[in-house]
Amino acid sequence: MDLARLHWAARRRGMLELDVLFERYLTQQYDRAPAEEQKLFQELLEQNDQLLFDWLVKHEPVTIGKFQGLIEKLQK
Repeated sequence: MDLARLHWAARRRGMLELDVLFERYLTQQYDRAPAEEQKLFQELLEQNDQLLFDWLVKHEPVTIGKFQGLIEKLQK
């Protein structure tokens, strides 16, 4: 997925908290992240908005283990 489409996917949610976290990652870390992490981020953007909000904002347990490290990185 190209960077412009990723930015669109990150902002389409309508939840300011998620928009800020995703945009910050895209502008500050995505380009230098390993290819595996970039792919994982793309998969993360496909998850349900409420689930993402619960994990990232409410700090509820991550129920899909492969996202745990990336969620922690986004929260910092």
